[in-house]
Amino acid sequence: VVALVANGSTQRMGPKTSSCMMRICSVTPDKMVGATKRSSALVWPPSSTFAPLACLWVKDLGNDSVKFGITKRPLGLQETTPNFTSKSFSKGITHLVVIKYEVVTSSNNDYVRLWINPNLGGGEPAQDAQAYHIGVVDALALWAGGIQQVSSSDSVSANIDGIRAGYTWDNAPLPVQLTSLNAIALRGGAEIRWSTATETHNYGFEIERRLTQMNTDARGYDARNESNNPRLHDGGGQASIQQSNWRTVGFVPGAGTSTSPREYTFVDRNLSPGRYAYRIKQIDMDGSFTYSLSTEVEIGAAPKVFTLSPNYPNPFNPTTNIEFTVPEDGFVTLKVYNMLGQEVARLFEGSAKAGQIYLRSFEASSFPTGVYVSRLTFGNQNLMQKMILAK
Repeated sequence: VVALVANGSTQRMGPKTSSCMMRICSVTPDKMVGATKRSSALVWPPSSTFAPLACLWVKDLGNDSVKFGITKRPLGLQETTPNFTSKSFSKGITHLVVIKYEVVTSSNNDYVRLWINPNLGGGEPAQDAQAYHIGVVDALALWAGGIQQVSSSDSVSANIDGIRAGYTWDNAPLPVQLTSLNAIALRGGAEIRWSTATETHNYGFEIERRLTQMNTDARGYDARNESNNPRLHDGGGQASIQQSNWRTVGFVPGAGTSTSPREYTFVDRNLSPGRYAYRIKQIDMDGSFTYSLSTEVEIGAAPKVFTLSPNYPNPFNPTTNIEFTVPEDGFVTLKVYNMLGQEVARLFEGSAKAGQIYLRSFEASSFPTGVYVSRLTFGNQNLMQKMILAK
C-alpha cells in the first residue's frame, strides 16, 4: 500500500521530506545474521506512476539490533549498495525515520538523506547516512509523495505508522516528539517528568503505571492500603506481587501545536513500597495515539539505617502515623506504652527489610488524653519517641 500524504495539482521545486514511525519486527529469513533487506521506499513520483527515488534498508546484526541504510534509486535502474548508519538500533522499539530528497542544481546531482531518531528541537541536524546519483537529476519538481512498505519475500517485517511529508524539515517530523521521560521517587509516591521538542494537534498525555514488584511485611498490613488486597498474599506472612497490568493513573493536557520545547510533570501519590514502571500514552486530537518507552522507579527505598521518626501529627486525636527503617533485614517490633510503662498497642512484629520505609498508624480513640511512647526494637537496639494524645 502506498500512502499519499502530500498531494497537489502543481509540482513543487526544492527539497522534499518524509517521515514515519517504524518498528522493526524481524528480517526475512528469520534469524539470518547479517541479512540486509529493503524495508520501505520513499516515493516522490515525477509522474502518475510511483517510482521510488529512495529505499530504506535494514541490516540484522544478530543481537536484537539492526542498522538502517539508504540507497538512491535512479529511475529505471536498480538500487546502489546501501550506505548504513554508524549506530545500531534495537528491534521491537519504535523509531522515528526521516528521509529527505534534495536536488543540488549547481552540480546536477540529487541526494537522499536519512535520519533515525533525530533531535527535533532545533534546525536540521547532520544526517545519519546518505546516498546520491552523480550527474543526473531524477525529479526536479514533484506533485505527490509518500512511503511504501515493500511486501516482497525479501523484505523486513516492520510496523509503519504516522506517515508525514512536506517541503521543509519542520513539516516532516511527527506531531509529538517525546525527548525525555523520567520517574523520581517521593515519600509514598513518584513524580513523572517528560518533555517534548515539538507538538502538532496534541490532545494530551495519559500516564500509565504498572507494578513490577512489591513486598509487604509479615503481618500483611500497610497503611498505604495496596497490600491489604488479599490477592497479593501467599499465606506465609511475606507477600509479593510481580508484573501487574498497565493502568491509567492520570491525564495531562497537551500544548496543541507548539514548535518550542515543553516540559510536563505528574505526581502519583499513595503508593505502597515496591518497584513501578511508568509510560506515556500520547493522544492526538483525532484520537490516534502512541506509547512511549517505559521507565522504572523504586518507591519506599530508604537509607539502610536504624531510625524511628517522630509521629505526625503530634499532638494528635485520635490517629497518628509512625515511620521507621532498619539497617539490615531482621526481626523488628514497634510497640506503644503509656506513662506507667504498660504496653497499650503492638503496631509491628515481624521481619523487616532494609532500604524500605515502614509506615504504621496508631489509633487511640479508646485511650485517655496523655503522653505515650513509641518504642522500636531491632536486635539489642532500641529507639523511642514521645507522642501526645490531646482530646
